[in-house]
Amino acid sequence: MGKNVQPIKGSAISPEATATNTQTVAGVRFGWTSPKLETKPQWKIVNPGGDWSLTESFAAPGLDNITNINRTITTTSVTESTSVFK
Repeated sequence: MGKNVQPIKGSAISPEATATNTQTVAGVRFGWTSPKLETKPQWKIVNPGGDWSLTESFAAPGLDNITNINRTITTTSVTESTSVFK
């Protein structure tokens, strides 16, 4: 974000995201995302001599998704008995 600045090439204003390792804990799968800093845009001043400002910030890797799978199993039990009394 800024004033009187633009990316040198392209129109991206933030780096691409990259998925890092996933992990599974107690049957819950976690996926992590982090900025791919090598794709961080390089900036240039649009009007040299004019005032300009530039603010950049990058979030640390964070939780991207959680996959929770709940399984319900329905069972039916049938018992038959025959009694003979004499």
